[in-house]
Amino acid sequence: MAFFLAHFPSRLPPNSVGENLALFNDSNRFNAAGDDRIVAVEFDAYPNSWDHSDNHIGIDVNNINSSAYTNVTKRLVSDDAVMTAEISYDNRTGVLIARLRIDDDEPYMMNTSVDMKADLPHEVAIGFAASTGLCSELHQVMSWSFSSTLDDATVATSSTSPPRRLVRVLVPSVVVAFLVLLCAIVVVLVRRRRIWEKLDDSDDEKREQAEFERGIGPRRYRYRELAAATKDFAEEGKLGRGGFGNVYRGSLSDQDRPVAIKMLSAESSAQGRKEFESEVKIISRLRHRNLVHLLGWSDSRKGLLLVYELVPEGSLDRYIYNTDRLLTWSER
Repeated sequence: MAFFLAHFPSRLPPNSVGENLALFNDSNRFNAAGDDRIVAVEFDAYPNSWDHSDNHIGIDVNNINSSAYTNVTKRLVSDDAVMTAEISYDNRTGVLIARLRIDDDEPYMMNTSVDMKADLPHEVAIGFAASTGLCSELHQVMSWSFSSTLDDATVATSSTSPPRRLVRVLVPSVVVAFLVLLCAIVVVLVRRRRIWEKLDDSDDEKREQAEFERGIGPRRYRYRELAAATKDFAEEGKLGRGGFGNVYRGSLSDQDRPVAIKMLSAESSAQGRKEFESEVKIISRLRHRNLVHLLGWSDSRKGLLLVYELVPEGSLDRYIYNTDRLLTWSER
């Protein structure tokens, strides 16, 4: 595996499998130029003809043959090793430093001179790359971070002193990882999850609509049933007027007690059937001893109506704001 800085946007070179680390290919691995320029820190556990050992870390500057390297005594492909890598670059000195700690052992360290301006394209991407030949490996990045101490304000106001850039990357790893592939998998899973959520929402909406049409929950009444129950909404049966319409006392054959039938005003009815259905669904799910229970509804062309249980004692505010009589503690 390797941590790299390369052309933005990053791309997978053709024929970059095996010893090419998914960063180079046979035509540029010893002399990368132009947009192929790359700086990388490799964690290599396989000996190729140009490698210094079969277990080392190295710094590659436009060349897969590391310009600096150090051999590692503990195997980089150990199943239970936890590795922490720190890579830093100081723009004042032009030195790139790589440190690797495996478990609690003493860290391995190496450094080399790198001219980021000359050795890299103008815009770069950072990331991880990995490849294998005939063998397979399982890699896992546990966490990583990137930070820079470059002060944009200092660069803009000072033309005499060169800006200082310190780049530090922490890569604790069980072995190695292909982060680009990991990010792609995460993006695919997120997109699929959003699609599944949309499908679930669509199914729920269709199911609720079917239940609404079949009359599951509060009963759907015909307009003429409610008109007969209130004697054509006679004025003498009017209980009062609320913010959304008049309320009438009624008697229905399927109810063993009187009901309150609210005829929504023209302004409220103008909201449309869909909004009305949504309100009915929400109200029908409310269950509390201090809330009036919704028994049914009607949505004929002559108007939108709601059927509630009748509360003969009236509304609570009638007692709360009554200055003639205060509620006792037990009544409250």
